[in-house]
Amino acid sequence: MKKSNVAVEHRDTVALPWYEECEIAVRSHPLVMLVGKPGCGKSRFADWISRKHTGLAPVVTQGTPNMERYDFWGSTGLKDGATEFIDGRMVESLKSNRFMVIDDWMAIPPEVRGELLPLRASDTVVNPLSKEEIKLSASWRLLATTNPESARCRGNAAVARALLDGFVVCEIPDMTTDMIADLLHHNFPDASKAMVDAVMDEFGKFRRLLPGDRDSGDATTELSYRAAEQTLKLLLGGMRMSSAVKMAMIGKYILDEDLHRAAKLKADFAEAT
Repeated sequence: MKKSNVAVEHRDTVALPWYEECEIAVRSHPLVMLVGKPGCGKSRFADWISRKHTGLAPVVTQGTPNMERYDFWGSTGLKDGATEFIDGRMVESLKSNRFMVIDDWMAIPPEVRGELLPLRASDTVVNPLSKEEIKLSASWRLLATTNPESARCRGNAAVARALLDGFVVCEIPDMTTDMIADLLHHNFPDASKAMVDAVMDEFGKFRRLLPGDRDSGDATTELSYRAAEQTLKLLLGGMRMSSAVKMAMIGKYILDEDLHRAAKLKADFAEAT
């Protein structure tokens, strides 16, 4: 039998302070929702915990408003010239006993999420399309990620509440600057301390352009770890700092004209002094 190409060695990572309790949640309950702002480490944790506990890469799907039931459960199609039912991502996960990771859970239409209700409290699930009965392994897990604003969306509240009732919810805090620096050092061992320090200095200038509470709900006012990571990648590729900052940090504000202008003015001022 051909060896599966999804078997992987456990990958070390920087364990952030909230990992311990969230790992207990994953070990103890089959449905876990990770709620936090973009870039706080939800997807990174989901990938790490999946590999740690199963030795396998998770089955990952990106939630979108256009997602249909077929994406989860499958559809009839042609394979090797014959018509047969081809399993969807959820069925693939259940049958292989790989963790299922669904990013942007709340972006999925409520009626599509609603068909996952049987996963809350059952050791079997019936594929609504093929009618196949699938047994749930005791070690199988569904990890869903969402941000706080999406989680509070009131569209089809009854279905949302019923589904949420089956999850334990891990609220993920924002990354501190020390956490971000630690991750950069870990993920980019070829980067010197001076280079990482320089990136963090620039990140501190542009991370938040408007004053106010971090929980204001305006996701456009604060940069995430990804901005620092992308800046460091560009530097390691040979780009000068000012250009890397413009692409990886200032560019993140382009959807807000006022913030984008303010970020560019701050960069221009820094270059002139």
